[in-house]
Amino acid sequence: MDGNVLVNKIKTLRSDIYFIMISQVLDSELRGESYEAGIEFFINKPINKIEVKKVVSKVAEKVEMVSMLSKINQMFKTPDKNKENKNRNLIKIKHILGMLGMLGEKGTNDIIKICLYLIENNKNFVECNLDDLNSYLGDNSKVVKQRVRRAIKVGLTNIASMGIADYSDDIFHIYANVLFDFINVKAEMDFINHKRKTGGKVSINKFFEGLILKCQDL
Repeated sequence: MDGNVLVNKIKTLRSDIYFIMISQVLDSELRGESYEAGIEFFINKPINKIEVKKVVSKVAEKVEMVSMLSKINQMFKTPDKNKENKNRNLIKIKHILGMLGMLGEKGTNDIIKICLYLIENNKNFVECNLDDLNSYLGDNSKVVKQRVRRAIKVGLTNIASMGIADYSDDIFHIYANVLFDFINVKAEMDFINHKRKTGGKVSINKFFEGLILKCQDL
């Protein structure tokens, strides 16, 4: 199997493992597939020692932050605070989705429900089987996934438009590589500017992971 398949398989079994890919592949679509598979960073060969140190340091910081947030969440998660926490998380999630211009999309309600479920049960999206949540979501898991993917694509298009209008835009820089990844954001920007025939792809896994992380940051 190739690297992308390996990352995908391991991520399914152990979502807490983080990957940095080192390759001489220059094809942007293949690199985009690597990010969609679940890698954190892509380093081009030949490698640069300074770049490798910086990338490893960034990923290590993310691992520590996720671990710390998980511990804090467990410490303060009591039955008496569950309702208050749910309302607080709902506001945070809606705030982020609103900044991305996604609140009017059909899949947004599904995204909110799934996020609240993941936060309340302390799970990652890759650990969640949507087939088991049919009654909770009120619809077939395949239909839900289609709606979610379309809604996330709208968010990708909107954030790419922000980058085109103002590359220094705070929302663009905060969310472009957390909820999506910059390769696909750039592809979407080029598509909007008629520089390529297809736009960027979305990773549902990355979007939910980033959304929950940013929700806990706020």
